Amino acid sequence: MEGRLVADNSGKQWASRPGLEGPFLYRSGRVLYYDRQENGGTYYDPTTDMYLSHEEAQRVTSTGAKKNG
Repeated sequence: MEGRLVADNSGKQWASRPGLEGPFLYRSGRVLYYDRQENGGTYYDPTTDMYLSHEEAQRVTSTGAKKNG
């Protein structure tokens, strides 16, 4: 999605990034992006600058996704 912008629980705004899907804001307050190209599909956490496995992403977002628009 081009031009997507979300704000996390602290008010920090996260914008779309080339090559990544998202940003996606979760009820846990975490913002993640999805990268289809990296290792067959992984989540990118911009606050730690690290890629997360599906299991790690599920753990940090375990309370579910918020709807944004």
